[in-house]
Formats: sequence, structure tokens, C-alpha cells
Amino acid sequence: MSGKLELVNTFTGSSVSSLNLNGCFTDTYEYYDVFLRGLQNADGSNPRPTIKILDDSNAELGAGNYDYASFELGDTGGITDNNQNSDQDSSVLIMVDSGFQHDLQAHLKVFNPRSTTLYKYIWAACNSDAGYNKVGTMVKTTTAAGGLKLETAGTFSQIHASVYGVKHEWVQIN
Repeated sequence: MSGKLELVNTFTGSSVSSLNLNGCFTDTYEYYDVFLRGLQNADGSNPRPTIKILDDSNAELGAGNYDYASFELGDTGGITDNNQNSDQDSSVLIMVDSGFQHDLQAHLKVFNPRSTTLYKYIWAACNSDAGYNKVGTMVKTTTAAGGLKLETAGTFSQIHASVYGVKHEWVQIN
């Protein structure tokens, strides 16, 4: 089996505290790659950007629907197990942040977002000027996901998202 990425949609924002990727998941694909990049002006009191799942009506899935494991490599070195974060059940991903303006990038692999019988799984890797983290998230609901929401307590002076569906092709080998 092989696959190729097919662009579903792109989203951009400037001077915003959130970016909704409404309707980015459809029944056409079972797997998606989502790429995020931008420049954040952080709020020092709560600097970590988060990503949440949106349902078909663009409402956020509530706290308690997420369970994840996260390992962070900070800009000062050393690996941190961030699984005890108090808000780990409220979002797909909490990005590493230093509390200052910085560049950020993230790559998410989203599995079965439209399923109404299976939980969703999201693998993510992100980095910023503050460090790097990898996250595996189980979204504990059978509600079909329609999109994602990226938000911060500060602002994104610019933020870009590209969503690709993974089209599978079966190749017979003789």
C-alpha cells in the first residue's frame, strides 16, 4: 500500500488569539497530516498554545475527552515527562513555550477523525524557540471531528495551517 498527500485546505490569520480549521476533516480520508507554523506573542501568565478538536457544528469538545503522553526537550536541555500537566485532559496538544515572542511549528498526524465508532488518535511533534515536544493523544469520544482550533492566551502575529488528506492506493506487486 502506498499513499500520497492531497491538499484539503489552508488557513491563515494575523493578530489573532485563535485559528479555527473549520470543516478540515471530511469523509473522503481516514488519515490527515496537519502542518502549523507561525509567530506567537505570548502572554507570560499562560504562554502555551493549545489545539482542540471541533465537532461538525464547530463547537469545542469538552475537557475530559483528551488523554495524552508528552515528552519535552527544553531549550536548556533535559527531557521532561509532562504527563502530569493539570490541563492535559482539555486539549490535544500543549506546545512548548518560553513566554516570549517566538516561532513555532507543529506537525500532527490525525487518525480516524470522522469515525463515530472509534476513538481518534493524534500524534504530534512541535518545536519552538523554547524547545521540542512529542505527544500522543487519545481523543476519548466517538463524536465525529469536523476540525481543529489552535489558540493562545497571547496573540499570533501570524499563523498558517495546511491540512492534507492521505489518499491510500493499493499497489499489486507481481
